[in-house]
Amino acid sequence: MDPSNGSPVTFQTCVWDAATKSNESSRFITKVCRIKEDDALTGSDKLQYYEKAKGSKKPQKKQAYFKRYQVKFRRSEGKTDYRARIRLINQDKNKYNTPKYRYVVRFTNKDITAQILSATIIGDIVLASAYAHELPRYGLKAGLTNYAAAYCTGILLAHRVLQMLDMDAEYEGNTEATGEDYYVEPTDTRRPFRALLDK
Repeated sequence: MDPSNGSPVTFQTCVWDAATKSNESSRFITKVCRIKEDDALTGSDKLQYYEKAKGSKKPQKKQAYFKRYQVKFRRSEGKTDYRARIRLINQDKNKYNTPKYRYVVRFTNKDITAQILSATIIGDIVLASAYAHELPRYGLKAGLTNYAAAYCTGILLAHRVLQMLDMDAEYEGNTEATGEDYYVEPTDTRRPFRALLDK
C-alpha cells in the first residue's frame, strides 16, 4: 500500500525459521514492516530503507564453496607476485617475439640462486644460471650467502651469459677497482645485454 496522504506503508515478508531444539518444528514466520512514507526520499533511497527495515543481508558462501575452491598455481603459497610479474614480462606488440629477459635472484639459508629468464606461453625459459655453492671452485670458501658472495654470483652469471652470446670479447666489464660508478657503453656492433631485476 502506497498512499499519497503520508500514512505508513506496510511491507509483508515471509521468513523460514528452522527448528533449534528437538521438540520444536520448523515454521514460516511472517514479518510486517511499517515504513512511513516520506516525500523527500527518492526511489533508490526508499528501496535501501526497505531493505534495511526488513533485515536483509548479503548471502554467505557455505563451507562447501571454500572446500572445493582451488587457488591457481603458485598464488596459493604466495611465492609469486603476479601483479609485479605481468608488468615485468609484458612485451610491446611491435617487438613481436623478441624475448624480454629478467634477472632473478633468490636467497636461501645456505645458497644464492641467480638466473636469466625469459617468459613464453609454455613457461619461463632459463638462459643461464649461477649459484653461490659454485664459488668454492673459484677460491671463495666460506660465507656463501653474504654481500660479497652475492656480488660474485652476479659476476659469474654475467660472464656465462656473455660467453653464451659471444659478447665476452666486446664487453669485458670493469677491470680495475677504482671505487667509482661504472656504466657500460654500447659498442658499434652490438648493444649491451640488459635484463630487468626480478626481486
